[in-house]
Amino acid sequence: MASSKLVPRGAVNDRSLNKPVGYNGAVFRTNQFVQQIAAGNQPQSIFTDYSAIANNYKLFGDARFFGDTSLNDTFAAIGVSDANFQSWGAQYTPPDGTAPLIFNFWVNVHDGILLVDHAESAESGARIPENVPTRLSDIMFLVWMHICDTLVPQAEPRTLRYILGRSLENKSSQAISKMAIRAAGSKISEWPGTQLNPGTDPWRAVIGCPGGIAVAWLLLQHQEVFGSKSLSTAWVFENSAEELCFLYSFAG
Repeated sequence: MASSKLVPRGAVNDRSLNKPVGYNGAVFRTNQFVQQIAAGNQPQSIFTDYSAIANNYKLFGDARFFGDTSLNDTFAAIGVSDANFQSWGAQYTPPDGTAPLIFNFWVNVHDGILLVDHAESAESGARIPENVPTRLSDIMFLVWMHICDTLVPQAEPRTLRYILGRSLENKSSQAISKMAIRAAGSKISEWPGTQLNPGTDPWRAVIGCPGGIAVAWLLLQHQEVFGSKSLSTAWVFENSAEELCFLYSFAG
């Protein structure tokens, strides 16, 4: 049974991707992704039903008031209302004793945005049953679909326009994002921060870094739902709480 407790706000840290890839490695990885999604032959994720989460994770509350002002400027600029957010959180403890997986999102289907507030995925080498979703890309997909399905009337999943990650603590992602910002001739600042346009190496770097590749995998492995939707402009900025944030937008 879900409790009213929310997962504490914390870091976006995909522990399975902690191995540094470097700026050039992130650019190369995004080039591979673009080629794969264009080819349309990437094997799709096996996780398509929310029961994979419901049957394995401890779920937390669904309070509907966002109540955080640190992203007000961003929301105003992209046409998002903080009144439409629904919180979702869950934790899974691996049977092998490795660190628990913790996810906390704020989802606003009405305005087409998923905010990753806290994400700690599986440690590299963790032994977890195959029927348990562990990748951030799959968790985001299943939660987005679940909330779309449970709204009255049901929402269209393709309305997803943005994914926003904040409090990014993955050291590789931090280093790559700072290099991307410098390469774009900018510096870390509050919204709108640095806007990175598709097709440029700085854009490829923030897509291919550990903090962004889950967004790419979301599209790549769930094409049956998102179809030709593609990654568009990205922004790297600090919110008013001085947390490093990534905002990814979608086209199509």
